[in-house]
Amino acid sequence: MKKLPLQILISFILILALAAPIFVFGYTKEDEGEAALLQEGELDIESADLSGYTLPLRSASTVEDCLYDGLISLSDRINITSYSVSVNDIGAVYSGVINSHPDLFFVSGAYSISYSPATNTVLSIAPSYKLSYDEAMAALDVFHSGADKALAEVDSSMNDIQKALTIHDYMISVADYPNVFDEEGNYSQALDNDENHNAYGFFKNYRVVCQGFTLAYIYLMNRLGIPCVYVASDTMNHSWNLIEIDGAWYNVDVTFDNHDYDMDTNTYGSVLHSYFLKSDSYFSGKTGIHWHYGGVPDNGCAAVSTLYDTAFWDDVTSRIYTIGGDYYYLDPPNAASVYTFLKRRTPSGEETNLCTGFTSLLVNYSGGFRDENGNPQSYTFRDRLARLTYLDNRFYVAASKNIYSVVPTGNGYTRYDICTLSDYPSGLGVNGKNNLIYHTRNTENALYELDKYEFFKDHITAEKGVNYNNYPDINLDGVINGKDAASIIHDINN
Repeated sequence: MKKLPLQILISFILILALAAPIFVFGYTKEDEGEAALLQEGELDIESADLSGYTLPLRSASTVEDCLYDGLISLSDRINITSYSVSVNDIGAVYSGVINSHPDLFFVSGAYSISYSPATNTVLSIAPSYKLSYDEAMAALDVFHSGADKALAEVDSSMNDIQKALTIHDYMISVADYPNVFDEEGNYSQALDNDENHNAYGFFKNYRVVCQGFTLAYIYLMNRLGIPCVYVASDTMNHSWNLIEIDGAWYNVDVTFDNHDYDMDTNTYGSVLHSYFLKSDSYFSGKTGIHWHYGGVPDNGCAAVSTLYDTAFWDDVTSRIYTIGGDYYYLDPPNAASVYTFLKRRTPSGEETNLCTGFTSLLVNYSGGFRDENGNPQSYTFRDRLARLTYLDNRFYVAASKNIYSVVPTGNGYTRYDICTLSDYPSGLGVNGKNNLIYHTRNTENALYELDKYEFFKDHITAEKGVNYNNYPDINLDGVINGKDAASIIHDINN
């Protein structure tokens, strides 16, 4: 009986020993933080802590994957205890996840954490969201629908250069740079908003500043399996991309290749290619419309290769289409010519004019920017008012107050007159009803539509065969009949 108190004492000591970690390590504290987000205008790469985003990220074996899964599902709190992330590192990790995933546009920079003071590791993180769950899900539908529409421009026959070029040209053809500057040319926060800086703004209404262009291009390139990262210049207050082609990195600046940069309008089909697949030396060479300085890529890579510093697309100011492996674009014989030709270029570099030339008007645009020392610089951009788009298996060209179609026939092409415009065209594109849309030089803020069904009705009410117009001949059989009408009505309803 005398041993019992000793056994009880030993048992009590063991219980205390086992319980000690609970008292010591079970104690938690709360803290708050603010992530530096590119989608909110951040241009300091060191603060943004990108991670060289490459899809897909679906192993869920890292804290980054765990955080992404929690954020994309709008979790109120994400448990990351098992990853032993230091309190000192969580800000960088959290910023990196959001900045590396353009589809997390609805996540705010503010967050709070629960952590263990004993181990200085984060147990969980509570994000903040800009949108409610239902709003975010609806916005994600818009995001993915817009991304799928862009990716539909690409097909499996294209190589990586052609895919990168097609997305580059598509983005420029549908988007414009919103006016976020006051009357004195200074940035105005009152005219700006977060959507201008994220990929969602591009896919929603195609109105974004440089960060929006850059993040959307990253998302689309990585969906295509082409490594693409973010480059930022705090001194320029600007961002652009690096993409990897055949093992080498190249600069791509979608914003500066957008003719509408700072114009607050979209002149559809006007696409520059001065900053597509260029080296660092080209970008910093102080030539062309703009030069670049102070750029810091988030992957630390340099664009050393000069392979495409001089390329056929450098002087092309129309959209370039890749069809069946060949390139199609408008190109004049020389800079001073009043004519431009629709050309086909094979991968080997053989060029062919598809039809007779189009008369085009040459106009000059002037602009300005500041160099790395803050000194004002000016430039003059010569624009050729000839635009190109592709619809219903044929090309359309707007030039010299006319719109034409160029149709493949047998081994060649036939050119047709479609209509006459009231002024010189400054833009030509396609809307959701598969109708042509266009701007004219003096009415760039007005968008006009060529109603294909009206062209069809004009045909059937006129004397038979007198007014054939290629535009409503959807199936290219040389006649306009009920088959064409059915296709036109289907496009209108869908």
